[in-house]
Amino acid sequence: IRDFRQELMQLRRIPVSGLFRRLQRAARDASKSEGKQVQIELLGEHAGLEQEIQERLFGSLLHVVRNSVSHGIETPEQRKKLGKPVQGRITLEACSNAQLLIIEIRDDGNGLDYSAVQERATEKGLIQANQQTTNDELASLIFHPGFSTRQQASQISGRGVGMAIVAKTIEQLHGRIEVDSEPGLGTTMRFLIPLRTGIEHVM
Repeated sequence: IRDFRQELMQLRRIPVSGLFRRLQRAARDASKSEGKQVQIELLGEHAGLEQEIQERLFGSLLHVVRNSVSHGIETPEQRKKLGKPVQGRITLEACSNAQLLIIEIRDDGNGLDYSAVQERATEKGLIQANQQTTNDELASLIFHPGFSTRQQASQISGRGVGMAIVAKTIEQLHGRIEVDSEPGLGTTMRFLIPLRTGIEHVM
């Protein structure tokens, strides 16, 4: 029965290659709009995920990819001054096992501005002035509704509203998000999605 269940689940899952290529096109469009040079790398495209969950994830992943272009990757002039390759890099990678799918979106941009996040969070009353906070705690604040360190909205990335929706979507899928960011080096957003299925109930 266990083997039969595993085979049924595999039949329901399709490769994320189509999802990744849609995100790749969106990243290229965003880079043209922002006047930036970006190379998009796709890894682990054969990892499987049910079509329905792929569709539910697309909007969230799209927002993160656009944020990587708009907030993360610097302009060619800025990257040249920083001694970086003029062309930025965004990597989409997926890997999975029987219970979990992990999707990472990585960029080699400027990373999170933790001081700006802390200042904005203090202004909004999310943390106390002079409160000791870790970088992980500050990174989690970007998912708070309406949180943004930018004063003006971008056509590509908006003003913080989308990240709250991203967090809500992942929560509804019983998953979680991890953020790793190094100032000046880039940001990684990791989506951990449990591979639950209605087949379990039938079995």
